[in-house]
Parts: sequence; structure tokens; C-alpha cells
Amino acid sequence: MVELLDSFGAEGYGVWSLILEIIGAEVNDQNRCETTFSWRNWVKKCHVSSAKLTKIVSFMVNQGLVEAEFLEKHNQMYATLRCNKLLKYKDEYRSRKKEKSRQTPDKLPTDSRQTPAYTDTETDTDTETEKSSLVEGFKYLGKDGQPHQFGKGEKEG
Repeated sequence: MVELLDSFGAEGYGVWSLILEIIGAEVNDQNRCETTFSWRNWVKKCHVSSAKLTKIVSFMVNQGLVEAEFLEKHNQMYATLRCNKLLKYKDEYRSRKKEKSRQTPDKLPTDSRQTPAYTDTETDTDTETEKSSLVEGFKYLGKDGQPHQFGKGEKEG
């Protein structure tokens, strides 16, 4: 994972996360951890260019993070992306769900200490005061976007 971040930064990590979410949504009782879409559809779902997605997926395949199969059908390229490691987390999640039946399944942490993402269902409760203090904080940023450094005797504001 460090290599992915070093090579592609947050964009690479974001594509990795999106691919896992897409594949994970398709996992069923047959334990198939793969999803097939046209390449054009993968590009749309990952929000990157085709060239960038090609580089990132190739890197992930070389690192053993995913497996990929490509097929041309009806003059269109289709890609099947597979991540069998998701089965481990699925099984772990189900076994913990049984152990702690009083907790809702989407809040159970896994044995690997990864906690599923929580969806914020609360309404936005920011007040005008909170928003203005956030805006007020930006006055301390310099033109380069970095926090302003105050010298001795200099006052804030």
C-alpha cells in the first residue's frame, strides 16, 4: 500500500478504495470477489482518465493487490477486476456479527482492526458562528496557502 501511495499519491489510494467498494458491493453468497464492466465504465466509476486508470491498475496487478482480466466484446474492452482478499474480511465480519448479535452489523470492527465506514445520517448542524470562525481562520494563511509565521513583536491580525 505504501508503494501505491508513493507512486500515485492520494489519487492512487482513492482509485484503490473505489475499486474495493465496487467489488465489495458485488460479493455474494457464491464468494465471487470480482466485477466486470466496460473499461469506459471503470473509468467513469473511478473518476480518472483512462491512461491514469491503466497505470494504477497495472501497478496494483504487479503488486498483487488485484487481478485483472481483459476481454474485447462488441468492439468494446471489458475488464474484470478481482480481489480475493475481500473474502477474508467478509468471513471475519460475518463471524464477529454472530458473536456480537446485539450490535448492528455495519458497526462491527474486523479482527484486522479495520472498522467499516460509518455513514453520517445527521443533518448539518453548523451555525453561522461556527462557519464564520472557520472563515476567520483563513486570514492566517499566507498567499502560498501556508500558515503565516509571525515574527517577534508582530501581532496577529
